Amino acid sequence: MTSIGASVPPGELTTAEREELRWLRRPAAEQAETIEVLRKAALYSAKESDR
Repeated sequence: MTSIGASVPPGELTTAEREELRWLRRPAAEQAETIEVLRKAALYSAKESDR
């Protein structure tokens, strides 16, 4: 969302929009890392319980 009169070409993000995307993507990346660690832990645990 840009203010009236802002000179941002169509399809381009404003600085504020880029900052918001960074702010939103950081937790998503951290969640993906956490999910991967938990997935690996579950696989390890399943293998160990089969012994």
